[in-house]
Amino acid sequence: MTREFEHLDAARQISAVRTLAELFKAASATAQALDYQYFSIVQANHQTKQLNGMAHTNYPDAWVRHSLRNLNYLNSPVIALTTRATLPFDWADLGSLMTLLPGQQTYMREIRELGLSSGLTVPIHLPGEP
Repeated sequence: MTREFEHLDAARQISAVRTLAELFKAASATAQALDYQYFSIVQANHQTKQLNGMAHTNYPDAWVRHSLRNLNYLNSPVIALTTRATLPFDWADLGSLMTLLPGQQTYMREIRELGLSSGLTVPIHLPGEP
């Protein structure tokens, strides 16, 4: 199957989900089709920068523990950019899409050291959310 058809198939899987379990399975398949090892689905409150909704990930346990213990996700430029981005973006492009503050640069360095060296984010804005 060509890459174009893999992406189309992945998009069809996600658009057909009816349950959270199906969403997680489709997200995992999509990440694999795009050659990403990890994925995360997070609902964040962009006004308070708190993760106060659904969160599901296959990120390494060490990263999840570190992030929650230190609340360093509050310095995530990925979360910050999703508040205003409407199109998918590759983490490699963060520096050209926004000015990374010192805490955000530290955050990206730390997640690289914990095994998350690249990523693709697809911002989803629900009606009534910024």
